[in-house]
Amino acid sequence: MAKAFALDWGAIRQEYAATDLSFRKLAARFNCSHNTIAKKARAENWAADREQVRAKRLTAAAEAQGAAMAKGVQECVQVAQKLLERIRMRVEADEAPILPNEYRQISGAIRDIREILTSDLDIERKRADIEQIRHNMGEGKDNTIRVIMEGGADYDG
Repeated sequence: MAKAFALDWGAIRQEYAATDLSFRKLAARFNCSHNTIAKKARAENWAADREQVRAKRLTAAAEAQGAAMAKGVQECVQVAQKLLERIRMRVEADEAPILPNEYRQISGAIRDIREILTSDLDIERKRADIEQIRHNMGEGKDNTIRVIMEGGADYDG
């Protein structure tokens, strides 16, 4: 008779939550039956752990992307402010009259500045939308989606 050994269920559960490994791959890694892992995972709802880890990763990625975008927008706004100041100095200078092509350049630069500042407002609106979605999801609603497959084929995640 084969000697029984204890499985490190904490490590298996953590590996399942942190990766996209199937029960079969976990079983091969931890040298046990995939059915044993599947039964334990279903009984203890490991799928919720996996979804929670995924949600945290997505949130962290979104926040990092948002921070990078905010930094880029801040730099654009600084450049726009410098450009606007140069335009203001050129328009207020009494040295020489502004030529028609300079007016086109100035008006183009002002449009660019307006676009930069408007995009900053759009980002703030999107952030507010994301916060509203997060708030709505956290209102005690069960946001779990369960898929039940019936038939002859086994599916082990």
